[in-house]
Amino acid sequence: MKTKIGQVAALGLLMITTAALAQSKPVAGEVAEGSLKGKTLTFVSYGGIYQDGQIAALKEFVDKSGVT
Repeated sequence: MKTKIGQVAALGLLMITTAALAQSKPVAGEVAEGSLKGKTLTFVSYGGIYQDGQIAALKEFVDKSGVT
């Protein structure tokens, strides 16, 4: 009985690990290039390295959408 449960658990872990490794870079959504040109995005954060990471994550969106 214990062997069967261990095998099922190992198989489940293998499947979850394979699925996690097979995923590509997460994408929140698509934006049409220049669709927000002239608009302002207000961003509020606690600052420091946490804010630096958030700004880096938004950079591609800001560049593509045209938002300032």
